[in-house]
Amino acid sequence: MSARPIIALIGRPNVGKSTLFNRMLRRRNEWHPKKSKDFLGTPAVVEDTPGVTRDRRYGEVVYMDKRFIIVDTGGFIPVYRHTDEAPQRIKRFFEGPDEILTQIREQTAIAINEADVIISIMDGKEGVTSLDTEIVNMLRLTGKPVIYAINKIDGHTYEKNLYDFYSLGVDEPLPISALHGRGIDDLMERLYNVMPRVEAFEETAVGFPKIAVVGKPNVGKSTLINTILGEKRMITSSAPGTTRDSVDTVCNFKGRQYIFIDTAGLRRQSKVAHPVERYSILRTLKSIERADISILLLDAYEGITSQDIRIAGMIHEAGKGIIVLLNKWDMVMETAEDYINKVKRQLYFVGYAPVLNISATTGKNVTQIFRFIDDIIVERKRDIATSEINRVIEDAVSHHHPPLYREKVIRLKYATQISKEPPTFLIFANYPEGIDEAYIRYIERRFRDAFGFKGTPIKIVPTKSKRKR
Repeated sequence: MSARPIIALIGRPNVGKSTLFNRMLRRRNEWHPKKSKDFLGTPAVVEDTPGVTRDRRYGEVVYMDKRFIIVDTGGFIPVYRHTDEAPQRIKRFFEGPDEILTQIREQTAIAINEADVIISIMDGKEGVTSLDTEIVNMLRLTGKPVIYAINKIDGHTYEKNLYDFYSLGVDEPLPISALHGRGIDDLMERLYNVMPRVEAFEETAVGFPKIAVVGKPNVGKSTLINTILGEKRMITSSAPGTTRDSVDTVCNFKGRQYIFIDTAGLRRQSKVAHPVERYSILRTLKSIERADISILLLDAYEGITSQDIRIAGMIHEAGKGIIVLLNKWDMVMETAEDYINKVKRQLYFVGYAPVLNISATTGKNVTQIFRFIDDIIVERKRDIATSEINRVIEDAVSHHHPPLYREKVIRLKYATQISKEPPTFLIFANYPEGIDEAYIRYIERRFRDAFGFKGTPIKIVPTKSKRKR
């Protein structure tokens, strides 16, 4: 599965970044031109009020035949000045007496460094400001595709302000209203045209399996990779947050080569203050996207936390293979069987993931990781015959029929596998909209009983069966 391009929404405060983010996510499942009334999915919670739990600041959007990730950078305000993470060629924009301007420049610099395409949002009601000019000047130096969207263009009065933005020297500023949906289809079409092809994100130099090691800070990610390599290649420290970026390392084990990606630790959202740490979340997401398999490293002594569950959800949503490792096992007094069962209950939505207790410091059970990696790589590439799939579907339906949909019987006509990595199946039915999540999970369990798919998510997509003439 290729990495999905990342699109960042950039702009000064209160220009409508979060509103546009929600507008795009509301159509995230199947968004197609001229189907503007088809709002599918639920907008993400993006309030900046302290104490509000935010499950995500990113979301997947499918537009026509392209799939990408949209990232909302609204509210990412650094608490102090730090420019080490800014690209060298735009560091000069950090020089200035105004601390607020410095903060905005800094968050923009970090975000544009991570994105593949940038949507720069400006306020059409207020017109051009000095901050807009600063941001545009920065974006010119990135060499990345930039779309300039002028938001809040809701009437003829504000349409006159649109011409002011031509003074910035940008190409075709696009008038939109994120609140009312005006111009959003034009924005998506322009984004579609400038977005890199998916193939550009595939690794072409080597075909080695790519393994991302993810988890909270200070759970031992770098120590684990050092133990695997047998040498101190990574910087390790007891202070959380030592690794702020992703590092790739090639490993050879019994004649096979693997690429391990060490990533920055993900903290709870309320604990993330520094801008570099905030964007470590985005970098970790990109590392998961690049990888074939993600190793979720947990602190067995501390126990599983809500942040561990959140990271597991990111891996599952990305469709990647997953291995759960319980590190610092030598400090746990509980039996392995009881502890692993407890972890599986808490991570029930990735119940297909193998769980292994290890000690990254002493090396206990570390080499067993490769056996799981090899097995999962094979499982993700499995191609199941259509006849076998339909045999399982028939047997599943005979034991448990789908629920009625508006007092009508749902019939599963047939199913077929349409892709791999992760294995994805299309189920044709007369009323696909009536097949609920509970029944999808039931079919998934039957598929796993029949075919395995250990360590990898599988996707089951109900669709409308074609009518016979």
